[in-house]
Amino acid sequence: IGTDAVDLGKTASFSGALKDGVDLRYPLRSLFDGDPGSFITLAPPDSELNVQVTFKQGGPSTVTALEYAPPPGANPESLATHVDLMVLPDGRLEASGRPVMSFSLQRSLGSQTLAIPGNARGQGLWLRISGAPGTEGTVIGDFRILQEGIAND
Repeated sequence: IGTDAVDLGKTASFSGALKDGVDLRYPLRSLFDGDPGSFITLAPPDSELNVQVTFKQGGPSTVTALEYAPPPGANPESLATHVDLMVLPDGRLEASGRPVMSFSLQRSLGSQTLAIPGNARGQGLWLRISGAPGTEGTVIGDFRILQEGIAND
Protein backbone atom coordinates (compact mmCIF):
# COMPACT_ATOMS: atom_id res chain seq x y z
CA ILE A 1 0.00 0.00 0.00
CA GLY A 2 1.44 3.34 -1.03
CA THR A 3 1.23 6.29 1.30
CA ASP A 4 1.30 9.98 0.57
CA ALA A 5 1.90 13.04 2.74
CA VAL A 6 0.47 16.51 2.20
CA ASP A 7 2.36 19.42 3.77
CA LEU A 8 -0.46 21.55 5.22
CA GLY A 9 2.00 24.35 6.03
CA LYS A 10 2.72 25.12 2.35
CA THR A 11 -0.50 27.10 1.91
CA ALA A 12 -1.14 28.10 5.54
CA SER A 13 -0.87 31.53 7.09
CA PHE A 14 1.23 32.21 10.20
CA SER A 15 0.87 34.69 13.02
CA GLY A 16 1.82 35.16 16.64
CA ALA A 17 -0.52 33.15 18.86
CA LEU A 18 -0.23 35.76 21.61
CA LYS A 19 -0.48 39.49 21.23
CA ASP A 20 3.24 39.93 21.95
CA GLY A 21 4.37 41.09 18.50
CA VAL A 22 6.47 38.03 17.58
CA ASP A 23 5.06 38.13 14.05
CA LEU A 24 6.64 41.59 13.70
CA ARG A 25 10.02 40.49 15.12
CA TYR A 26 10.42 37.12 13.38
CA PRO A 27 9.68 35.79 9.87
CA LEU A 28 7.36 32.98 11.03
CA ARG A 29 6.85 31.60 7.52
CA SER A 30 10.56 30.66 7.45
CA LEU A 31 9.80 27.93 10.01
CA PHE A 32 7.58 26.18 7.44
CA ASP A 33 9.24 26.97 4.09
CA GLY A 34 11.11 23.67 3.63
CA ASP A 35 14.46 25.44 3.39
CA PRO A 36 16.97 23.97 5.89
CA GLY A 37 19.01 27.16 5.61
CA SER A 38 16.22 29.38 6.95
CA PHE A 39 15.68 29.42 10.69
CA ILE A 40 14.81 31.75 13.55
CA THR A 41 17.10 32.73 16.41
CA LEU A 42 15.18 34.11 19.38
CA ALA A 43 16.57 37.39 20.70
CA PRO A 44 16.43 38.13 24.45
CA PRO A 45 14.14 38.58 26.25
CA ASP A 46 12.23 36.05 24.09
CA SER A 47 12.69 32.50 25.40
CA GLU A 48 9.87 30.81 23.49
CA LEU A 49 7.88 31.32 20.33
CA ASN A 50 4.08 30.95 20.18
CA VAL A 51 2.89 30.48 16.59
CA GLN A 52 -0.62 30.13 15.25
CA VAL A 53 -0.97 28.30 11.94
CA THR A 54 -4.21 28.70 9.99
CA PHE A 55 -4.87 26.21 7.20
CA LYS A 56 -6.11 27.60 3.88
CA GLN A 57 -8.22 24.61 2.84
CA GLY A 58 -11.97 24.99 3.18
CA GLY A 59 -13.02 23.07 6.28
CA PRO A 60 -10.97 21.19 8.84
CA SER A 61 -7.92 19.10 7.93
CA THR A 62 -6.61 15.97 9.59
CA VAL A 63 -3.12 16.43 11.05
CA THR A 64 -1.21 13.17 11.50
CA ALA A 65 2.38 14.29 12.14
CA LEU A 66 4.75 17.18 12.65
CA GLU A 67 8.22 16.85 11.14
CA TYR A 68 11.16 18.85 12.50
CA ALA A 69 14.69 19.39 11.22
CA PRO A 70 17.21 21.54 13.10
CA PRO A 71 19.29 23.86 10.91
CA PRO A 72 22.61 22.40 9.77
CA GLY A 73 25.68 23.96 11.35
CA ALA A 74 23.91 25.38 14.41
CA ASN A 75 25.44 24.92 17.85
CA PRO A 76 23.55 21.93 19.38
CA GLU A 77 23.46 23.68 22.77
CA SER A 78 21.45 26.59 21.32
CA LEU A 79 18.86 24.50 19.44
CA ALA A 80 15.18 24.39 20.40
CA THR A 81 14.45 21.45 22.70
CA HIS A 82 10.67 21.32 23.05
CA VAL A 83 7.43 21.91 21.17
CA ASP A 84 3.89 21.92 22.55
CA LEU A 85 1.14 21.54 19.97
CA MET A 86 -2.65 21.85 19.92
CA VAL A 87 -4.88 21.23 16.92
CA LEU A 88 -7.36 24.12 16.84
CA PRO A 89 -10.91 23.10 15.90
CA ASP A 90 -11.92 26.50 14.52
CA GLY A 91 -8.55 28.11 13.86
CA ARG A 92 -8.59 30.30 16.98
CA LEU A 93 -6.49 29.87 20.10
CA GLU A 94 -8.83 29.56 23.06
CA ALA A 95 -9.52 27.28 26.00
CA SER A 96 -11.14 24.62 23.86
CA GLY A 97 -10.47 21.58 26.02
CA ARG A 98 -8.43 20.03 23.21
CA PRO A 99 -5.33 18.05 24.24
CA VAL A 100 -1.93 19.72 24.24
CA MET A 101 0.75 17.35 22.97
CA SER A 102 4.35 17.85 24.12
CA PHE A 103 7.39 16.63 22.23
CA SER A 104 11.14 16.78 22.79
CA LEU A 105 13.04 18.02 19.75
CA GLN A 106 16.25 16.42 18.55
CA ARG A 107 19.49 18.38 18.59
CA SER A 108 21.22 16.40 15.84
CA LEU A 109 21.15 16.60 12.06
CA GLY A 110 18.36 14.96 10.12
CA SER A 111 14.61 15.12 10.46
CA GLN A 112 12.38 13.86 13.25
CA THR A 113 8.74 12.85 12.79
CA LEU A 114 6.40 13.49 15.71
CA ALA A 115 3.24 11.40 15.38
CA ILE A 116 -0.04 13.04 16.39
CA PRO A 117 -2.30 10.32 17.79
CA GLY A 118 -5.93 9.85 16.90
CA ASN A 119 -7.85 11.66 14.26
CA ALA A 120 -6.81 15.24 15.09
CA ARG A 121 -8.89 17.51 12.84
CA GLY A 122 -8.89 21.26 12.86
CA GLN A 123 -8.60 24.56 11.03
CA GLY A 124 -5.10 25.22 12.37
CA LEU A 125 -2.43 24.63 15.01
CA TRP A 126 -0.90 26.36 17.98
CA LEU A 127 2.80 25.68 18.52
CA ARG A 128 4.90 26.76 21.49
CA ILE A 129 8.58 26.21 20.72
CA SER A 130 11.24 26.66 23.41
CA GLY A 131 14.85 25.89 24.24
CA ALA A 132 16.57 24.63 27.33
CA PRO A 133 15.99 26.80 30.41
CA GLY A 134 18.51 29.62 30.59
CA THR A 135 19.45 29.41 26.90
CA GLU A 136 19.75 32.79 25.20
CA GLY A 137 19.40 32.89 21.44
CA THR A 138 17.46 29.65 20.96
CA VAL A 139 17.67 28.52 17.32
CA ILE A 140 14.52 27.03 15.76
CA GLY A 141 14.73 24.98 12.56
CA ASP A 142 12.17 23.88 9.99
CA PHE A 143 8.76 22.25 10.53
CA ARG A 144 6.40 20.41 8.19
CA ILE A 145 2.75 19.84 9.15
CA LEU A 146 1.74 16.54 7.62
CA GLN A 147 -1.51 14.91 6.63
CA GLU A 148 -0.60 11.33 5.77
CA GLY A 149 -2.82 8.82 4.07
CA ILE A 150 -3.11 6.18 1.40
CA ALA A 151 -1.91 7.38 -2.00
CA ASN A 152 -4.50 7.77 -4.75
CA ASP A 153 -3.05 6.00 -7.77
